[in-house]
Amino acid sequence: MPGLSLEQIEGVVDTLQSRYLAIHRDRCSRQRHRHSTCDRCLEACPTGALTWDDGLEVDPELCVQCGICSAACPTGAIEALSPSHDELWVQTQKAAQERGWAGFVCSKAAVPPAGRQGLIEVSCLGRIDEALLVGAGAYGARSLWLVEGECAGCPLAKGRQLLDGVIARSEALLEAFGRSTEIMVGTDLPGELAAAGEQAGRSGVTRRGLFKTLVRETARVGEATRVPQQVEEEEPEIRVYSDGLPTALPEKRLLLVAALEHMGRPAETRFQAGEGGLWAGLKFSSDCTACQMCAYFCPTGALLKAEHEGRVGVVYQVSRCVNCHLCSDICYQHAVLPLGEVDLGRIMDGGVELLCVRQASSEPWRESNLERTAKAIFESLA
Repeated sequence: MPGLSLEQIEGVVDTLQSRYLAIHRDRCSRQRHRHSTCDRCLEACPTGALTWDDGLEVDPELCVQCGICSAACPTGAIEALSPSHDELWVQTQKAAQERGWAGFVCSKAAVPPAGRQGLIEVSCLGRIDEALLVGAGAYGARSLWLVEGECAGCPLAKGRQLLDGVIARSEALLEAFGRSTEIMVGTDLPGELAAAGEQAGRSGVTRRGLFKTLVRETARVGEATRVPQQVEEEEPEIRVYSDGLPTALPEKRLLLVAALEHMGRPAETRFQAGEGGLWAGLKFSSDCTACQMCAYFCPTGALLKAEHEGRVGVVYQVSRCVNCHLCSDICYQHAVLPLGEVDLGRIMDGGVELLCVRQASSEPWRESNLERTAKAIFESLA
């Protein structure tokens, strides 16, 4: 079967892959702007089912529904289903609250059914992201066990490579918030944990109750990370607004921030950013012209337009950043500069920073032809 273009992807979701994959086209960085260099899903796909040729293409015959692409995608443009991220999160929280530990097992691991008691099965451990691991630690897990198969010879070995980075970032976050949750990887579950797994379900924690918690937490964090209307920096009356392409925060990011808020204030506020990181520390150089194109195309609303008394500029809300690099990719002045670390305190506070302000030209700032064209394309795809 030939690959499907991004314009045809809804047909794939509705038919062959409705149980396994959902594509949110307006969140894809490369769909939003042709100068985006993001190829994380393409690099992560272990079977070559994802390709890009004037649009994302999926070969259903090569797709094995491992979900690795969804964990790798920073903007939430690819969402794995069956199980969904919500379902994995609920199972993880249930295990953490009932037993004080949680575990995942690769479906290909050489573990008999009796040894899988209490473990959450996934097609590949590469499906796991920071929200699941940090969330488990935040809600009571003292240990996390990841049971792997023979990854070296597995066709999904790329997922195991991605998992190393996820574990490192999760451990760093838990440590920053004073949690001593231990994350362990092995080919079997320790005997005492396997025995404890057989006792699951006796604490009264219900799936319905956890779903209610999920809805409550994501709604609260969504409100906390909403687009601000003003920024109180040097100019308290600066108007902050968004009139660009549609924006959305991935649900896995909402759940991660909810887990961080549940743990309280971080003991260590400096957190390393960098390639593959969760957030990006940004600053704008003096070359910035305040054209505001970065804010127009930002997929999550981390960058927003600002104006005050004839001046225009850009503000940055780091809590909404997913480190997709789209802003730096499309800046024709190369004025968007990444920093080596971010401030967790700023993330927890939902702080907004004024990055650039310039005097507007004598002509009022107007939507460019490029912006009008991009908006028309997205409206036609809606």
